[in-house]
Amino acid sequence: MRYTMSTIGAGNGARVIAIEYGDFPDGAATPEQAVAGVTSVMRKYGADGGAYWTWVETDNTYEAGLPFAEAVLKRGATLQFNSVKDAIVKAYAP
Repeated sequence: MRYTMSTIGAGNGARVIAIEYGDFPDGAATPEQAVAGVTSVMRKYGADGGAYWTWVETDNTYEAGLPFAEAVLKRGATLQFNSVKDAIVKAYAP
């Protein structure tokens, strides 16, 4: 974000969004910690928001977790959310 802001400048009307953000399932941070960390940096530098990777688990491999980060929504006939959903709600709440 420092590099991005130094490139485009601040206070000139330019807007920055994080196209996608998430975490690596390497054990360094939980998905909730990753969301909190990334959104904290986004607020610090005035980024307007972003899209968490990824919304829904797409297949059995993804649902099993490795090597993917936790999705917001579990696969299935009913809406069941992973815990990262609450972290996203908290990050963007007023």
